[in-house]
Amino acid sequence: MIHFQMDAKPIPFTAVAETADETNKKPPGINKATFPVSVCLKNQQLQIEKYDVLSGILSNYLIQRVLGRGSFGQVVQCINLDTKEIVAIKIMRKDESWAAKREVFILNRLKRLDRDKNNLIKFTEQFEHKGHDCLVFEILDISIEDLIQRMTFKPLHLSEIRVIAQQMLVALDALKSLGLVHADIKPDNIMLVDHQLQPFKVKLIDFGMAVPISKVRTGTMIQIPGYRAPEVMLGLPLNEAVDMWGLGCVLAFMYLGQDPYPLHCKLEVLRVIMQIQGQPNDHMLNSGIHTRDYFTKDQDSPSPSWMLKTECIFPCCKNQGSMTNRRGGAFDIPPGKADIDDNTAAETDKKPTGMTETTSPASPVSHDSENGYLQIEKYDVLSGKQSGYLIRKFLGMGAFGQVVQCIKLDTKEKMAVKIVRKDETWVGKREVTMLEKLRKLDQDKNNLIKFTEHFEHKGHVCIAFEMLDISVEDLIEKISSKPLYLSEIRVIAQQMLVALDALKSIGLAHGDIKPDNIMLVNHQLQPFKVKLIDFGLAIPISKMQAGTVIQTIGYRAPEVMLGLPLNEAVDMWGLGCVLAFMYLGQDPYPLHCRLEVMRVIMQMQGQPNDRMLNSGIYTRDLFTRQLLLIDKPLQFTCSWLVLLHITLFTYYTGQVFSLISRFAPLLRRRRLLFSFLSVTSSSTPQLTVLGCLYSLCACTMQLLQAKIIKIRQWRAKQPTTHQHHLSVRFSCVLH
Repeated sequence: MIHFQMDAKPIPFTAVAETADETNKKPPGINKATFPVSVCLKNQQLQIEKYDVLSGILSNYLIQRVLGRGSFGQVVQCINLDTKEIVAIKIMRKDESWAAKREVFILNRLKRLDRDKNNLIKFTEQFEHKGHDCLVFEILDISIEDLIQRMTFKPLHLSEIRVIAQQMLVALDALKSLGLVHADIKPDNIMLVDHQLQPFKVKLIDFGMAVPISKVRTGTMIQIPGYRAPEVMLGLPLNEAVDMWGLGCVLAFMYLGQDPYPLHCKLEVLRVIMQIQGQPNDHMLNSGIHTRDYFTKDQDSPSPSWMLKTECIFPCCKNQGSMTNRRGGAFDIPPGKADIDDNTAAETDKKPTGMTETTSPASPVSHDSENGYLQIEKYDVLSGKQSGYLIRKFLGMGAFGQVVQCIKLDTKEKMAVKIVRKDETWVGKREVTMLEKLRKLDQDKNNLIKFTEHFEHKGHVCIAFEMLDISVEDLIEKISSKPLYLSEIRVIAQQMLVALDALKSIGLAHGDIKPDNIMLVNHQLQPFKVKLIDFGLAIPISKMQAGTVIQTIGYRAPEVMLGLPLNEAVDMWGLGCVLAFMYLGQDPYPLHCRLEVMRVIMQMQGQPNDRMLNSGIYTRDLFTRQLLLIDKPLQFTCSWLVLLHITLFTYYTGQVFSLISRFAPLLRRRRLLFSFLSVTSSSTPQLTVLGCLYSLCACTMQLLQAKIIKIRQWRAKQPTTHQHHLSVRFSCVLH
């Protein structure tokens, strides 16, 4: 908690005595002539020091530090000595006890409301200390004004402004339900609760000028000049609408990064309002109590009309001479420049007045690096359709974009946002199309990542997802590339088979199954609960054409490399390789070279038959007719393959067991290696699951191959070795 501020900026109208109505805020006998402000501040402010104790009714409060001073008193941060809770205490000046009593009256009425739900500051108690009224509040963070100052007056994003606006509208609606007007809505009186833990959660503070609507009199002066409604300045009948004007000015302040109207002079405020919104009509000006303070009529004219005065008659401008030395607001247009041509008017919907791409601190000419990635920083906000997303940290970068962890500003939920490179917009749009199709499925039940929304930010397609934990690849790296246990692999395999089955049910192939695209949901709370992510290469099965190149090289199916007809079986190959990765603790095939991948596949599964090679679009990239790539591979009996399948999936499902048992006699009789390529060409859909299992087995056999050579060499030297010795050694290795 950093700051609680009541009135950090002096209230200008307390120093202006242009009308008798403003003196109504002071008790009888106190005015500037008899009670100068400087004397009040010197003699009526409570002298306090660090570690002084304020004696309350409910508790005692140890002063830690001064947070701010205003026209009515000062605010200090204290510790409640009973509960050890940090609170903020507003200590009123002695001569402002009437203001304290009025504020306490309003604050007690607010206790009828749920102040957290209605975004109103919590008031705890009121007590007297050495003749000074003290009001105890919850401690908050920083005001909107301080936030903008910290950001060097850069505007907030619209998504952030929406969140704050919604909360303030709830607060004003709650006040209206009690028949109250706040009467001092300004950036200083809207405070962030805790910007680190609850970004852009705000509360309305400072009810020192609040008043029942029924008691607001025509001509009453409320609000500071730059946030004062025209009906207040002109002296027209008032109601709760004055708070809406103030809120509108606050929203403009956040959007522009500066006050929308001048703060020092009411005449200047009215002049700017007229430049933007036109002059109030005559019936309003005729009714206004204070109209003649700002307007004049030419009585000699046959049709006299109201005209704005050229010089301010109030003390705020008495010593300033020309009005050209004024402090203007964002809407302040120099005289003679009020007319806006058509081109400028068309652009005002896109940019705040006076801000261009070269002058706005929040809008540099280019937001992108040379390679097309969006340049981002911590605490930047991405403007989504549903909400804003506050960037917390960078998660990773890929060929198509980058991923950042964000806080969704309306729900305070952690999200992952994928920001696609500007030159890869087509990839982002294609992925969104696939993700929209996934909405037909129960994404939790089918182990698929949840997609929330997509939007554009500075020309980049952004896709918002639920936040997950770490990928399977990162998990293996964390455990120093040690293999997972079979029981753990079974759990992940089962979930991924469910995911792929769900994709097949809606006619999709993922196209990029690899350890990096299988993520743990929450490894601490839900060990080995995983979800499939990254649908950037997903494609409808009906649109998969022979020759389409998908998948990472080390996880690429042979039919993709050869350019054969494709279907969803390519995902089963990828999953098999992932299972092998988890079982071995390393990638089963080389990642850098397609030729090397094909060579290793042939070493373990044999060369694809000529019919397949003749049909492959890319066969000649990998094969020649004169020379085979490798020698004749080792042949393993199918019974060993089935044994390994059963070892892996005994506890997984009876369906796989019965499927293997069903085909085992056929495989034994033919004594053929059950190749994945033959599975994909099979007309029996159920056989595709064996491709996944076989890929794992084949990788295991790769490790055994070197062992077999050593065993054969050993047997050659010892011809008396028992005949079944080799099979015994195999059993030991497999177990």
